[in-house]
Amino acid sequence: MERRYEIRQEEVAYVCDACREGEMLSDGFCLTSNPPQYPHRCNRCGHMQTFDARYPFTRTSRLNAWTDDPHRRRADTSFTPAPLTASSAEAI
Repeated sequence: MERRYEIRQEEVAYVCDACREGEMLSDGFCLTSNPPQYPHRCNRCGHMQTFDARYPFTRTSRLNAWTDDPHRRRADTSFTPAPLTASSAEAI
């Protein structure tokens, strides 16, 4: 069975730590370490840095993901316990 969901897309960029103005862009290489590292260069000052992800990248997330899941919806219902009365306290 197919289900369709509305999604939101965001672009995630990394601002250069050296000049605080440029963006770090992947140079297309991958260092085969564990975990893999990706060299990046600032498009403004040329500063080099490696990351465990390639920047910029696109992140997608489902809108209303909490309420779209029927299992979570059931668990999220408000539960108000009945007030404790003298007769129910004796039963405990």
